[in-house]
Amino acid sequence: MTAIAPSAGPPGRLGLLVTFDGPRLLDRDGRLLAEIASDGHWYDERGEPCDGLALPAPTPLISDRRGRSEQTVQADRLWLQEAAEAIASLACSQQYLTGDDVWAALRTPPRQSKMIGNALSRAKQAGVIAPTGEHRQSTRKQNHGRPILIWRSLTYGQQTLTAP
Repeated sequence: MTAIAPSAGPPGRLGLLVTFDGPRLLDRDGRLLAEIASDGHWYDERGEPCDGLALPAPTPLISDRRGRSEQTVQADRLWLQEAAEAIASLACSQQYLTGDDVWAALRTPPRQSKMIGNALSRAKQAGVIAPTGEHRQSTRKQNHGRPILIWRSLTYGQQTLTAP
């Protein structure tokens, strides 16, 4: 459960999800959501035991010119970070790689498949990989055997230093 609230303020305050009123938890309109009883357990407004609270998700705020929500922008940033790490790892361990290799190395798939190309382009700009100009057939079923670019590692065989 998340409560975003300053220490004081009436229910209904803009942005306030819940209000703590002694042992009671109130919604933004002051209605009882749950109450902690003398036995130390929480009970909902009907007196039923409860161990959590589901609130409707807030309407996402639009934060970029493409109309993506702040949550989507942040999720994409985190995914790109993961993809950059996967590409860097692949580039250190193999001389050539493709988008198929990146897909296989990812723990989390991208929100949109075209984001793989974005990650590879960023790795190129960072000096991790370079395009060979050669292609091979994709092994991913979704690609229906279309040709995909083969990238050459610019870091293959280099040792990475880690802190002790």
